[in-house]
Amino acid sequence: MSESPGGVREVSPSEYLALMKEPFARARQRVGLIALLSGKSKLEGKGTAFFARVGGRDLVFTARHVVRVEREEVPPITWPFTPYLVRLMVFSADSNPQAGSQPIGFTLSEGDIVWEDTRLDVVAFAAPDALIKSGACIFLDAELAKDAEVLQVFRNRPEEEQKRFACFISGFPNLTHDQDPITQMNMVGCVHAPVSVRRMPDAVWDGCGELAPQIDVEIEIGYDMPKLPTELGFVAERWGRLLDSVAPDERPLIGGFSGGPVFLLGAKGETVLGLLKEGGPRFEDHVGGWLSPWDDVLSQMRMRFLVE
Repeated sequence: MSESPGGVREVSPSEYLALMKEPFARARQRVGLIALLSGKSKLEGKGTAFFARVGGRDLVFTARHVVRVEREEVPPITWPFTPYLVRLMVFSADSNPQAGSQPIGFTLSEGDIVWEDTRLDVVAFAAPDALIKSGACIFLDAELAKDAEVLQVFRNRPEEEQKRFACFISGFPNLTHDQDPITQMNMVGCVHAPVSVRRMPDAVWDGCGELAPQIDVEIEIGYDMPKLPTELGFVAERWGRLLDSVAPDERPLIGGFSGGPVFLLGAKGETVLGLLKEGGPRFEDHVGGWLSPWDDVLSQMRMRFLVE
């Protein structure tokens, strides 16, 4: 294993699983499930929430498209709480979602939004007081200067070296694409999957232009991936078989992971690399993914609201 000046760690495949045991455990309490419900509590969509403390505020992040659903009869800028209800569901540290453990639920409202950006596809809610007091989750301390320094060290490494650094995504993926029938949108529990970077923007975004830069990654979710093993068990086998059953030209996206954080492992813990905007299709042994860089998110929040 080698280590860069910024503390970013490069690992061999044989080290990966042992090295990730504690980061996986920490990540589980840093993510939650976002559910978009109809008036009859019918599941209309879902995504992953990420908990972070920014400028002294405890915030809940997710992908903007998870909660601002575009419908032909509803303008895209209109918040879809009628007839939709947004619920944040958090599993305690000792629960087992795959075994049927029930989550702790919290309602999110439009009034809870403190920041959003359509180009980055990110929205941040003020964390409900009840969530903070419950102690069911961990808010990762985010500091723009510190996080940007770590990510810039990573950006400066050659692309071939970037691919070998230890990264992983945490979240609540669906078994199927989020446009499939609601009855097929089964929660599979919290999943941690290895991620490798294919392309990283060279610098922090200045906020100009209609399109925001994004990080191009590979999410290695397959159950047949011994080079970077994961602790997915029967979930991976079931999910992998389902993905493999789809025709190559109809590969489904990975609904439910949207908004999920990708962590970059460092000597003193994890730094967020980015938040998932979109994923798919499945190529051979991985799923493609596109992230909003975390330092871009923090810098845009700071520019608009002077978050220190």
